Amino acid sequence: MRRTTKIALWSVMAILAFFVGYTFFASRTTQLKFRVTDASTGASVPGATVTIEKRGQLYYFYRRPHTNDIGQTDTNGMFTINVVRSDIVYFRAPQHRGAYAGFVEHGKIGIGPNPSRDAYSMSTDQKVVSRDGVITVPLLPTSCVSAY
Repeated sequence: MRRTTKIALWSVMAILAFFVGYTFFASRTTQLKFRVTDASTGASVPGATVTIEKRGQLYYFYRRPHTNDIGQTDTNGMFTINVVRSDIVYFRAPQHRGAYAGFVEHGKIGIGPNPSRDAYSMSTDQKVVSRDGVITVPLLPTSCVSAY
C-alpha cells in the first residue's frame, strides 16, 4: 500500500473517531427524579402525564417538535427519567396548569409554568433548582390560574 493511501486512511479513521467520541459525550444522559405536586396544597399529583421534547443539535431544522408522552407519575406523584441536557420535560394533569423542566446551566434545572403568561414571564416565573435529589414540580390548579 502506498504511503499517501495509508496517511489518507488514518486521517479518515481519526475524523470518524472524533465524531463518534463527540456524539457519545454530547448525548450522555442524566437521571432526574421528579415529584409533581399541587401548588396550592402541596399534595402529590398522581397520574400526571409526562412528555419529553427532544432538542438535539439540529433542533432548529425540525419542522415539528419531537415530543413523546413517556408515562405518568405514580401514586406518590413521582417520576424518574433519563434525559439529555437539551431535552425539555413537560408535566400536565387534569384541572392543573402545566409545567416544564429543563437544564439551564451545569447541574441546575429550570422549572416554570407551561404555557407562560407572556414572553417576559418566561424568565421571571422560572425557578432554578439543583438537579440532585428529587425535584419538586408544582402544578397550579386551574381555579387559581386567573389570579396567577
